[in-house]
Amino acid sequence: SPINTKEHASIFNKEWYNANIRSKVFSNGPVGTLWVGDNGYPGDRYFRRNLKYFSPRFGAVYDPRGKGLENIRVGYGIFYATIPLWTKAGTFSPWSSSVSIPTPVGGISDPYMGYPGGNPFPFPSKLSADYQFPAFGSALGGFKVDMKPTYLEQWIVAAQKQLSKDIAVSASYMGNRTLHLLFGETENPVTYIPGNCKAGQYGLTKDGACSNTSNTNYRRALYLADPSRGQYYSAMANQGDGGIANYNGLLLSLQKRMSHNFSISGSYTWAHCLGEGEVGLSGSGNGQDPNNRHAEYGNCSSTRRHTLSLTPVFRTPKFASKLLRSALGNWQASTVFSAQTGPYGTVTVGQNIALRDSTDRPNVVANPRLASPTILKWFDTTAFQTAPVGQYGNAGRGIIEGPGAWNINLALARSFTFAERHKIDFRGEIFNLLNHTRFGMPVTTLTSGSFGQILKASDARIMQFAVKYAF
Repeated sequence: SPINTKEHASIFNKEWYNANIRSKVFSNGPVGTLWVGDNGYPGDRYFRRNLKYFSPRFGAVYDPRGKGLENIRVGYGIFYATIPLWTKAGTFSPWSSSVSIPTPVGGISDPYMGYPGGNPFPFPSKLSADYQFPAFGSALGGFKVDMKPTYLEQWIVAAQKQLSKDIAVSASYMGNRTLHLLFGETENPVTYIPGNCKAGQYGLTKDGACSNTSNTNYRRALYLADPSRGQYYSAMANQGDGGIANYNGLLLSLQKRMSHNFSISGSYTWAHCLGEGEVGLSGSGNGQDPNNRHAEYGNCSSTRRHTLSLTPVFRTPKFASKLLRSALGNWQASTVFSAQTGPYGTVTVGQNIALRDSTDRPNVVANPRLASPTILKWFDTTAFQTAPVGQYGNAGRGIIEGPGAWNINLALARSFTFAERHKIDFRGEIFNLLNHTRFGMPVTTLTSGSFGQILKASDARIMQFAVKYAF
């Protein structure tokens, strides 16, 4: 378990909340949250340490004929991952407080003119024990107290065959499953309340709909159950550890070593990755429905169902003629050809139709796949409709496959040696040799005016050259 050296960390635990446990470090701290130094808090760590995990590895190789020309390999292992601290480290209240002054009176030269207390920065590292926490505060914890580490079970079965002294082929099946994948868990979900209410109910300032975007905090679970304690909590999406994912892939490869001034390596992969969420630089995503995590199970955004790669390398032969050797000898050209099917995207509404904390998805009313998609209409946009107010859409995650792409890169290199100790290395590279257009993902936001259109593409042809002189 990682340590916060400045002791700026806290944990919200539902069991502590239900038991009415309060912090002694911050006497005004909300019920259910403890800080470093409190009884029950795991030292100065982000969560409790656990050393019981075991990661075995197993592998075996079998030569069927004992001639060293073919073999069968099998392997299995368990691999643990570390928690990516950038997802939550440094976001703990009260040290994560933000200041927003849209129109500072003093302008850029004096942005804190008139601000209560003056310039709040640098924020003090030590705060008084009676620090007053604001109502509906955020970032009051980032990890579960008993956080389980993400681990991967991986297995492989491969067969390799040497056809000649310089040619070999192989076929491999690779699979894995990921458990305890980081997944945002909503600790304080919002309830949709239908109908109209009177002013004063659920935080309303005037008569109107019981649920709207301005009274979200008054419809949260903790506040509805006990306003006196729940009023200090707003959105809380701790890093959960319940997500799952899996991958299955078939890899076929061919390799010819350099002989007769030519080599080539090639591979084809069929693969499929499925999971309940993605973990990126901004952390793990939260599901649409906090009570139905498995509804997020779908295609991984990074998966490519089919991938083909060829890498041939050519060398010019050794010419008998000195003139030909000086002009054409010792050149090497390498080419990379790649082709793959497209990634997957998720259609979202772009508005808070469910009136909760979720990233809303629409309802699917027809098959969105088109027989002849174009960049102006990559999928059938009429297949998606906004769900009724207060309801979650039934569209799954990762159901839109983007455009595939192919590409050719070329590199040309040669070394020129003269006067024994002097050498000039030349290298020229061309990326996207044929200047072929490789389209990006379509717009998948339902409320966008460009919904279903492709507005981006990868780089056009790029050429670069380098010369190095060594002496």
